Amino acid sequence: MRKALRVLLIHGLIGSLDPAILTETLGEATVIAPDMPGYGAYADVAPESISLPGQVEFLHDLIQSHAEAGERWHVIGHSVGGAIAALFAARYPERVESVVSIEGNFTLDDAFWSQKLARMSLDEARAILAADRADPGKWLEGAGIAPSEALLAQARAHLDFQPASTLQRVAASVVEITGRASYLEMIDGWIDTIPLHLLSGERSAAGWHVPPWVRQRAASYTELPGCGHLMMMEKPRRFAEAIQRLLEPA
Repeated sequence: MRKALRVLLIHGLIGSLDPAILTETLGEATVIAPDMPGYGAYADVAPESISLPGQVEFLHDLIQSHAEAGERWHVIGHSVGGAIAALFAARYPERVESVVSIEGNFTLDDAFWSQKLARMSLDEARAILAADRADPGKWLEGAGIAPSEALLAQARAHLDFQPASTLQRVAASVVEITGRASYLEMIDGWIDTIPLHLLSGERSAAGWHVPPWVRQRAASYTELPGCGHLMMMEKPRRFAEAIQRLLEPA
């Protein structure tokens, strides 16, 4: 009898990931999608305490409270969440069944927006976030998504999910961590023992800078047609079915 899947969803720089996207497709799987420190329920944490390594420890504590010793999880990270997933696999490989990187950060080439945010003053970051909140349709269109009432509601929720101070601190940590040579060396240390699945949107694939050796050694690469970076918003069914194929191969 196949064991029920355990899935950890890690959201990106802006917004959350809705576990319902996957629970409806994966059936009896345990799917958790926590608010990370600085976001949602934890939006009021001290900004100076926020870092990618700190997010890893937060997730490990969460896993410890949800699973018995020895249980492994499929760790799925979107964008910045992909970098956190990679760090988690290196720090706690005994807890990881596989990693799914959804256009996750591999080098500074994937951190162009984070680099801009990290250089801004807090007032500048607040002004940009306020402008996006005032016009969520424009924010969606910037991702190549035609606004609808449902998508506008999601966009508002994503933009309201975190303060500008969180965006700055996470962005600075992304630049610091992924700018080190040791970051790719760390991935090299686990990629042959923990399956790494790469998931991209058709429209955004060309802008994802996956090192050739990572692409070659990854367990799989999937490109979703008709989607961009925010594929889980744009084509939720297609996204969920792609995840199902990765986690429940025939």
